Amino acid sequence: VGAALPPLRPTRAPHRMVRHSNHLYAMNFSDAVAEDRLFEAHAAFGRRFGTGEVFSEEDRRARLRELFRPGRPVRLGLVSADLRRHSVASFLEPLLEHLDRGSLEVTCYADVPHPDEVTRRLRSLVPSWREIHARPDDEVLAMIRADSIEILVDLAGHTAGNRLGVFARRAAPVQVSYLGYPNTTGLPQVDFRLVDDRTDPPGSERLAVETLLRVTGGFLCFRPDPDRPARSSRDPRRPITFGSFNSAAKITPTTIDLWASVLRRVPGSLRRRARWRRPADSSLCRPRGDQRRCRCPLPAATDGWVRGAPGGFVDGGGQSRRQEVPGLATD
Repeated sequence: VGAALPPLRPTRAPHRMVRHSNHLYAMNFSDAVAEDRLFEAHAAFGRRFGTGEVFSEEDRRARLRELFRPGRPVRLGLVSADLRRHSVASFLEPLLEHLDRGSLEVTCYADVPHPDEVTRRLRSLVPSWREIHARPDDEVLAMIRADSIEILVDLAGHTAGNRLGVFARRAAPVQVSYLGYPNTTGLPQVDFRLVDDRTDPPGSERLAVETLLRVTGGFLCFRPDPDRPARSSRDPRRPITFGSFNSAAKITPTTIDLWASVLRRVPGSLRRRARWRRPADSSLCRPRGDQRRCRCPLPAATDGWVRGAPGGFVDGGGQSRRQEVPGLATD
C-alpha cells in the first residue's frame, strides 16, 4: 500500500479534499508509515481544509458541560454513509435502541444511496431523519444549522462517503468523531474523539488533534449479525479453521507473519480468507498446497483461500457457506 500512495499537492479544491481523505485512509494500512508521519499527514489535512472556528481544550469541555442542563434534551446529530447493512450499524443500533430520550433528541443525517432493511430499522429508532445523499456540503451544512444541532457526531472519519467537509466548517457548537475510523480526523474543528484505554492509551494525545474522551471498559460494543451461521460443536477430527473477512488492502507482511506463527503453533489448522473485493487480491497467496508458487510464509499444507462475495459469508450460498465458515475469525 505504501508504495502505491501518490504524492499530495497542496490545494483546497473539493475534489482534492476527497483525494486527500482517501490517501489518509490508505496510509493506515501500510507497515512502512510511522505513527508520527501518519499523524502529521492527518494534521496537514486539517490545516488545509479546516476553515471553521477552533476551540481550546478548556473551552471544548466547558461548552460540552453547558449543553447538559436538567429539564431539556440535547439535540444530537449523527452523520454517516453507513446507516445500512454495515459493521457500523452493528455497533450503532443497540445504542439507538437504549438512548435516554429524555436527555437526547437524535437526528440522523444519512448519506445512503441504497437504503436497506437495516436503514429502515435505524430510521424507526430516531425521531428525525434527513436524507443527504448527493446533496452538496453547503446544503447539508445549512440543514444541520437549521435543525439547531448542538452535538454533531461523525461516524465515518476518512472512510468512504464521509462528510468531513461539513465538520471542517463548524456545523455545530460541539463536534465529535466516533466509531467508524481508528485515527484522528486531523480537523481541529472536531472537538472530541471517543476512544478507550486500549485503542488510545495514555500518551496518545500527541497523535490526535481532538480531545480524547476515554470510555471506561471499551468504547465499542457490537450486536452480532442475526444472519450469522449457527454455532455448533467442532468435530475433534477436523482441523481448527481460522478466517479473515477483511479487504486484502489491510493485509500487510506483518499480518501474514503473525498468521503464519499462529498456524504453526496449532497443528493441522487451516486459514481461509473468506472475502476479497478484487481479483488482484488472490495474488497474496497461491492455492493451497502449491508451495513453489506461494508468495507468503503461510504453511503450504495448511493454507487455503476461498473467494467470497463482498459483505457476505464466503460466497453467500447455503451449502458452501456452511462448509467454509471459519471456526475462529481474526480481525
